Amino acid sequence: MLRPLSPTLFDLPSMVQDKYRTCQTMCFCGLLPGIRRAWASIDNSLFLWRYDKSGDVPVEYCGEEQAICAVGLVRPRPGVFLEAIRHIIVLCTTTEPLPMYTVPSDNVIMTSVATTAAGRIFLGGADGHLYELQYNAADSWGRKRCQKVRLTGRLQQLLPSFLPSMFGLGAASAVHKVVVDDERHILYVLSQPHATIQVFDLGHEGTDPAKKVSELSDFYQAAASATGGRDTFRNPASDKKAAAIKHITPIARSESSKLHLLVVTADGRRVYFTTRYMRSAYFSQYAQPGATGQATGGDGRTTKLLLSSRNHTLPLAALNVGTMGGSTPGLREMLTELDNFVPGEACAIASSPQPSALGPEVQTAGAQEELIAQLFLPASRYVLISTAGVVELEKRRPIDILVRVLEERHPNRVRQFFEAYGAPEAAAMCINIASSRPGTYPVDAVREAIAALEEPALVGEPRMPEDALLGGLAGDVGGVRASAANGGLAGGGIYMGQAVNPNPEPNWSSAHRGLCLYLTRLLAPVWDMHITTSAASTKAKGADAGSSVLHCSFSARTMAALIERLHCLDMFLTDFINRRQQQGYSARYSPKQGSSISFGGGYAPSAGGLFGPAYQEEMQNGGMAVAQQAAKRQRLNHAAQLEDERTSRTRALAAKNLRDLVYDSDGETVAAKLISVLITQQLDNAATSAGGAATALGGAVSGVEEVAAMLQKNCPSYFKEDDRAFYQASAKLKAAETAPNASARAALVSDALATLSRVPLACNLEYLVSQLAYLRCYEGIVDVPLRAAAAADPIGAALRPEAAGAHEEAKQRRRAAYQHIFSTLRMLVSGEGNPGAAAGSGPDAQKGLTSQERASFKSALLKAAFKSGDVFFLECLYDAMIAMGDATTLLSSDPPHLERFLAEHSGLATATGFGSSVVYLPNNGAPVGPLNRRQVQLAELLAKFHIGKRRFQEAASVYAALASRRSGPGESAVGLEERVSALQAAVLQAKSVGNSGLVDKLEADARLMSYQAQVAQRLEARRSLLGPESEEEASELGRQASDLATGLRDVSELYNDYAQPYKMWDVCLQLIDFAGSAVDAALVRQLWDHALLAAADHPESAIMGDSTSQQPSMLSPPLGRGIGAGLTARMSAVAALVERLGSQFFPHEASFPATHVAFRMEQVAAGLWPTAHAAATTAADGYKGDAMARAMLGACHNSLPAALRVYELLLARRAPGVPEAELAQVRLKVSLLRSLAHLCRAAQAEVVSALVAPGLATADGLALATGMGQGRAAGPQAALTLAHREAGNLADACERYALEARRLGDAEAEELAGVFDAVKAAAR
Repeated sequence: MLRPLSPTLFDLPSMVQDKYRTCQTMCFCGLLPGIRRAWASIDNSLFLWRYDKSGDVPVEYCGEEQAICAVGLVRPRPGVFLEAIRHIIVLCTTTEPLPMYTVPSDNVIMTSVATTAAGRIFLGGADGHLYELQYNAADSWGRKRCQKVRLTGRLQQLLPSFLPSMFGLGAASAVHKVVVDDERHILYVLSQPHATIQVFDLGHEGTDPAKKVSELSDFYQAAASATGGRDTFRNPASDKKAAAIKHITPIARSESSKLHLLVVTADGRRVYFTTRYMRSAYFSQYAQPGATGQATGGDGRTTKLLLSSRNHTLPLAALNVGTMGGSTPGLREMLTELDNFVPGEACAIASSPQPSALGPEVQTAGAQEELIAQLFLPASRYVLISTAGVVELEKRRPIDILVRVLEERHPNRVRQFFEAYGAPEAAAMCINIASSRPGTYPVDAVREAIAALEEPALVGEPRMPEDALLGGLAGDVGGVRASAANGGLAGGGIYMGQAVNPNPEPNWSSAHRGLCLYLTRLLAPVWDMHITTSAASTKAKGADAGSSVLHCSFSARTMAALIERLHCLDMFLTDFINRRQQQGYSARYSPKQGSSISFGGGYAPSAGGLFGPAYQEEMQNGGMAVAQQAAKRQRLNHAAQLEDERTSRTRALAAKNLRDLVYDSDGETVAAKLISVLITQQLDNAATSAGGAATALGGAVSGVEEVAAMLQKNCPSYFKEDDRAFYQASAKLKAAETAPNASARAALVSDALATLSRVPLACNLEYLVSQLAYLRCYEGIVDVPLRAAAAADPIGAALRPEAAGAHEEAKQRRRAAYQHIFSTLRMLVSGEGNPGAAAGSGPDAQKGLTSQERASFKSALLKAAFKSGDVFFLECLYDAMIAMGDATTLLSSDPPHLERFLAEHSGLATATGFGSSVVYLPNNGAPVGPLNRRQVQLAELLAKFHIGKRRFQEAASVYAALASRRSGPGESAVGLEERVSALQAAVLQAKSVGNSGLVDKLEADARLMSYQAQVAQRLEARRSLLGPESEEEASELGRQASDLATGLRDVSELYNDYAQPYKMWDVCLQLIDFAGSAVDAALVRQLWDHALLAAADHPESAIMGDSTSQQPSMLSPPLGRGIGAGLTARMSAVAALVERLGSQFFPHEASFPATHVAFRMEQVAAGLWPTAHAAATTAADGYKGDAMARAMLGACHNSLPAALRVYELLLARRAPGVPEAELAQVRLKVSLLRSLAHLCRAAQAEVVSALVAPGLATADGLALATGMGQGRAAGPQAALTLAHREAGNLADACERYALEARRLGDAEAEELAGVFDAVKAAAR
């Protein structure tokens, strides 16, 4: 198990022996394996010498007069000493300080020195206290260059150093040993003779002040109370001396996660402690014993070695090594008594650190289990110094034991090894041996390892589960088969058969599982490491200062070691598989003859061994491979700095580890991008070289060939022959940038495109499109990505919706290729960025494009794109252009399949697949939708497309479909205003067609939809006025308003379910006018009465609905003043309602009974109606304004004869539906005459205008003035004649009105008669 590295023991140097003979005070010796030195202190002299070289002359240091009592080695804290100083030696004397960094010992003899990885120094004193030696670069305020701080003693720390010894306050037990657990940052102090163990916490990082957290004062009692302790520690009275503690040492995490400290007694018993301390919660830390065992010691003249370790790393019982085991959970201890005897009495033993094959950035293999560490670390070495000399020992690893067993060629011992370690574990070690570099292991061992991997008796055979059942290989399977043959299970049960796995996996052989285990351990140190690390850029300046770049996390040594192992394994597996294929499948079940390991047959490798001459030659050139890998790592470092989108990509790359690079779907993409940047750099360097285009072309091609050859050799999984062709074409494109003339450039580009068309999937489209954009190769920008998209979807699944899941996946792959075309187009449309600037290296690379150049570039690019026969690409292109806001260009270009795209994606058409004709959904069919905002946008573009084609009827049908579409949640909701707007647009397009029937239908729908919108607005307004107590009513109103928004309703439904129940009288009248059917005149008059009453009672809300623009009134300003704000407000509200509704209905008497409406208005003005106001109103209180005349004139579309005719019928008491008795009232007649006076004055103005300028005044206006005109005059003279005739008619009418006024005998009537006389005089 242990073997000495030298055949003889290295004696202590003669200088040391001579000095020892004259020793007067004390002498000590020990080991400093960190610097490969042994040391001995004799009195005041310190000797250091190499323990691995015989005859090495020691270095002697003689200090002051006092003897040296302790020695330690520490790596200093950074920044204190010169960088060249890697270690410092700590010397402790009894009293006097030594030179350089010194501090007085205060009469305390230091008995132990312990150092930490952080550079801290702890001293254990004979006074029982723990000290820390603190050192700094120089003295400063509040901090000395070197000082000694006592960590124990509490109150004694406040007293002068000489007082505790004078008054006997010193500690009873001297410190015997101080040890540090650098993994857990815990410090242990052992004090003798009372065997006290103190525990100190150094904080999470090991830099906090030491804090005492626990103390074990009765070791024997604690050990006896532990698991298994009563049998080992039975008699405390007689066992105290033998149970004295001789040694304490921390237990590495790799050995146990629960046990932390090992204590060894004088007679070899071992006690394991665990420490449980929650730093964040400040719980007390305590020590708890664990497993114990027993062993015998030496005889005083020689030293016998005992090895304690975890059981799976120990040699086998078959190797004549005795073992004893403990059973405590947490550490499966195996104790081995070794056959090695060292002369003299042992003084110290220490492990010698071994260099790892991996770099320092990787987790140290020595901190792992030995089965894992043996892949990267050589055998562990230990140095022992005794009174006779120094010897260096090497502990055999499990793989070393296997090599020894294989060299013996003993079948039983090989089988025992496989049984002891398990077949997969042993097979993994055989693979390690068989795939090792030549010279690492003996050739015989390599040959036998290969034979063992092919021996079914050792590693088994891969079989399917049903084969295992037939062969009866497993005991449980055989048992099931035997029971089934007997008709049932053991014990009389009924055999119900075996469950069938529809996707069975083979029962892999142990060789296969061993290979997986070997690969797992080989890659474990770097598997979860980030492949890059961030570092501040030293070249960043200005705004870029402080930016970070990425560097490869793996050192050249790590990469070289792993690549060498993987390369060796690849060659071994290739040879192994080839030989197995040559042997045939049946050979797997037929053992071969001739193997030195015979299990009834076996396999003997050829005389040439596993590795042929080519491999031997290649491995001899390993230094070159390492250099190539180092160069690759440097290029990859630089490649990360050249990412086009630095921020997002560096963050994504920085988060990647090796596992992601291998397993994630985008791992290959990341690797391809790194390779792309690497070769792009090579191309840029070649293109910028002097010597012209030919030199640039040659340099680019040769540089790419060199890098491509290296990449294809070292990473074939990521760099294939197609990649090589792509980068050769890229080199030609790079050379074309500096071509001397257009013909040379065109030839290079054409040649490159021909190559790229053969390997579209290998193209780095992002960089390639940028190159082609710089070269203004519009066809190439479109052609290469389209070829890549087609190659990514070879079966055309993107064009076949019936392909289900494959259809969507194929569409995504195609879109990824199309995006590179769209990104170029996006820069041209937005004006942001310069296509080709990222790849171009010529003088115009960073020069921006003018608006004219951008327009020309975009036009040429779209022309090339529209030529494509890829329908899915065209649809994606149209979608992208619409998203860019460039729909105008799209419509004006009239590209192929645009109508199909707009119709299908807007939801207004259906198609059975690509190539079928578009079928528009008819407007009178089922409504489409719901449609989202994008679909609505596409539908509107479809309508504009038809308008551009002068297909107005199709455009009208699109708008009609939008108006009638179903409403949905969220962005699919449709407002009634939006429906009205769509219908109005449809009406406009239908009028362009000249289809009167379609126009009438669409206009009717638009009008009815506007009424429906008005109802919905009224419901919402009413709901908003309700309080919390009317929650149910508010909910019902909201529901009804939402229902109205879903689509067009029937006119009867609007009237019966909404307008009439909710007393929307004006809407009821509008719906009656819209219906146009025969309606009872009494009902219409009643509705008008309700509407006028509502306006009079609520004048503040009388004017509702959409306002309509009215022509300016021809009436003069009011003749008199109103009686008050109340009547004036009511009159204004009534007049406004009449003017608004009358103008909509005139001249339809069925919906606008003008005489009845005028009658009610005059009643309101006279204070006779409503009845509630009549009793409180006198004649003097009546309304004296012209609101009634203005309202009637506006309702009659400013037609004076129509308005005069209404009032003449009322004055003559011939108005239909108006009671004659009410018309006979004097107050009402006065009000009627007042309105007539206003109308006559308006007619007078028209007549005067016609007489003054007969050519300008309209004859129609004159005829309208009196209602007696005969039409438009043919010329100015005829117009003048007509004006004179109409003036006479007006005078006659005013004479009649004046006579009627005087007949009333009322003062106001007499005043109105005067007005009529004045008008008559003016007319004549």
